[in-house]
Amino acid sequence: MTSTGTTLVAVGEGRRDAMFGLLGTVTGALAFIRVYPHIKEVVEATDLGKVTLPSATKTSPWPWVAGLAGLAAAAALVRRVQAAK
Repeated sequence: MTSTGTTLVAVGEGRRDAMFGLLGTVTGALAFIRVYPHIKEVVEATDLGKVTLPSATKTSPWPWVAGLAGLAAAAALVRRVQAAK
């Protein structure tokens, strides 16, 4: 899945496959606009507001920051080891 910005850049480069992605993005947006009045109650009923990992788990954000930093460091180490082979 790519972002709309990435799709637009690819279309600008003349990539034909990206034009299908852009067509799908526009079609999906138009379909959502048409359907939204009918699903508005469901969408708004499931709106939980701002939910973060610390608020959902009732913990400090720092263990999450440390854990994600550790994952990033481990991923970088794995890439470095694989590149050295």
